[in-house]
Parts: sequence; C-alpha cells; structure tokens
Amino acid sequence: MNTKSKILLLMLVLGLFCCRTRQNTENYQVYRDPVDFSEDTNLSANQIIYDILQKNSGKLIYVDFWATDCGPCLAEMPNSKIVEHEFENMDVVFVYICLGSKKMQWEAVIDKFQLGGQHYLLSNKQSSEMREFLKFIVLPFYMLVDKNGVVKYKGSHLRPLVTRDKIKEMLK
Repeated sequence: MNTKSKILLLMLVLGLFCCRTRQNTENYQVYRDPVDFSEDTNLSANQIIYDILQKNSGKLIYVDFWATDCGPCLAEMPNSKIVEHEFENMDVVFVYICLGSKKMQWEAVIDKFQLGGQHYLLSNKQSSEMREFLKFIVLPFYMLVDKNGVVKYKGSHLRPLVTRDKIKEMLK
C-alpha cells in the first residue's frame, strides 16, 4: 500500500469515527442540558445553588454531588437512573453537580450512564466553595430539597435507592 492510499484510508477511518462521535454528541445534547460553570470562574457556589433553585422552583430537587474520579459516585449512577425512571413525569428534578473534574471526563461519564436530569460542571475553585458552603467533605454527597426550596435532607447516606422513600413521602 503506497503512502497516498494509507493517508486516504486513515482519513476514511477518522471520518467514520468523527461521524460516530458527532452522532453521540447530538444525542447527548437532546438527552440532557449540561451546563459547564467551570469556565465562568466569577460565579460563586451560592449563585450556582440559587440558579438551580430558581430554575426548578416548585419542584422537589434531588442533588447529587460527584466527581469523575470517585468510585462510589460512579457506582451509584445506575441506581440514580433507576430512581429517575421511577419518578419520571412527576414534580421531581434530578440535578448532578460534578466537582473538580475535567470537562472531557465529565462528558464521558454522562454519556456512559445516559442519565437524564440537569448536569453541571464546576471549576476547582467553585467546587471548594460548594463544599465549604454546604459543609461537606466526602463524595458522593446528596441533598433533597422540597418544593419551597428548603433543604430537608443532606448527606453521603442519601444514596439513590435509599432516598426514593423520602421522595415518595415528600411528594404526598
């Protein structure tokens, strides 16, 4: 095979890969609405929480704080999908806030687990502020916010399957 043929073959393979990647990206865009706050370093943790509460006013909010390098966080993602599906078409919003991770890794995890809900990526500075603001160290960390915007439950113990009964109770 001559050099010209090798280059054409390489271009064909890359073209197929790019088309496949683009198709996945299009599905990714339709499936959820990710927000990368990490590029807006002036946005504080307090402002981010306020924006999330405003966007979801009148709904029950389940917030999952996680990181791409957190094994227990990733292990709970399939359970989050189960609980999301259980409360589909109800006044419950699932919010996933990724702390201190790289954008490409964040996007890869979202694509891998195909979670619905709202996804946010925070910078390292915003992640530190968020931990300090909500007073937590360990990940995963979860919050359950009522329809009035009041945090009813928070902690690492609020794993998705454990929390579903609390969600049912709060929806009554």
